Amino acid sequence: MHYQTIVIGIGSMGAATTYYLAQQGVKVLGLEQFSIVHENGSHAGQSRIIRKAYAEHPDYVPLLRKAYENWAKFEQITGQTFFNNTGLAYFGLPNAPFIHGVKTSAKEHQIPIQAYVQQEGRVKFPWFNIPNEYEVVWEPEAGYVTPERTIASFAQQAQKAGAILHENEIVQDWQLKGTQIEVTTNKATYTAEKLIITAGAYAPQLLSNFEKPLQITRQLLAWIQPLEPIDLSALPCWVFEIPGVDGIYYGFPEVKAPWLSEDSAQVSGFKIAHHTRGQVLTNDQLSFAADEAYIIQEKENLQKFSHTYFPALNGEFLAIKQCLYTYAPDEHFMIDYLPNTDRRVVVATGFSGHGFKFVPAIGEVLANLAMDNTETDELVDFLRLKRFQK
Repeated sequence: MHYQTIVIGIGSMGAATTYYLAQQGVKVLGLEQFSIVHENGSHAGQSRIIRKAYAEHPDYVPLLRKAYENWAKFEQITGQTFFNNTGLAYFGLPNAPFIHGVKTSAKEHQIPIQAYVQQEGRVKFPWFNIPNEYEVVWEPEAGYVTPERTIASFAQQAQKAGAILHENEIVQDWQLKGTQIEVTTNKATYTAEKLIITAGAYAPQLLSNFEKPLQITRQLLAWIQPLEPIDLSALPCWVFEIPGVDGIYYGFPEVKAPWLSEDSAQVSGFKIAHHTRGQVLTNDQLSFAADEAYIIQEKENLQKFSHTYFPALNGEFLAIKQCLYTYAPDEHFMIDYLPNTDRRVVVATGFSGHGFKFVPAIGEVLANLAMDNTETDELVDFLRLKRFQK
């Protein structure tokens, strides 16, 4: 019942972390309150965009490069494909915040992008209705990664390397007792030398004394099947930034997901969503489904968008699913040792809908933090809690 490290939350970050720990011979236990792959958190939905020209801040780019490197290594190890290089088209005003951020990161880190004026954009991306004043930025080294397949594969490889993973086991409490961590679940009590908390939207329940407030929101993802027989076989991933509208709209080509199990509810059609703050949730509301009024509101929002900017996508809604976001106060990731725990507790949270592309890099970083290995510290120095003390 004693381990070198316990990881709470075997979603995307947790599964990768257990893998990198087990690969280095660490005796590790992973605890997941649901099944290893589930739809109650932040990592379902068959696809997540991956990109290098990071609009959120150029400081993320070195961490992204490590992620790209680790995605490629993991594909070699498993013989599977996780990264699908479709390219990514950004649409918006030339100086709009997100578009400007893309170009800033690309310039600072020499990331290949191509900017097109509206007329050129309409030729290259004929499915979209591009306003005259818009610019189109094309990032050829972007695309999407597959979340369910990624989590399942990291978990499987972790177990092959010796990790112990428990599904459907709920952590009720953890305490630092001297030089050990005691973790109590609904089934047993364990001890460990180090603890890593990667519990996504459920992290606030495990961080009751955490000084930095975390906000949880419910976002909705939609799958649409066009009514007209339009050829969308060459459609890349895409992002639209619209003046006066908070956040961005984004979408994917149609993703076939043969790796999903029968009970994982594979959805066909074209996925589309609005990346912005959704419904704010309390801890008690995490298990509730979205109410019908919110679903209708979001359908109308996405229909209005597609009718105006992506008329080829006008069609039938095949499915609506939810995704939970976890926001830090400044909307950047929070990766660090938890204060007052003698560097025995590592917390990784606040990924707020843009963390999945980093999974193999953050998994390695968290494993290194737990082992006091400073090799990857520089990659996440800007994400440490000290930034809030400035």
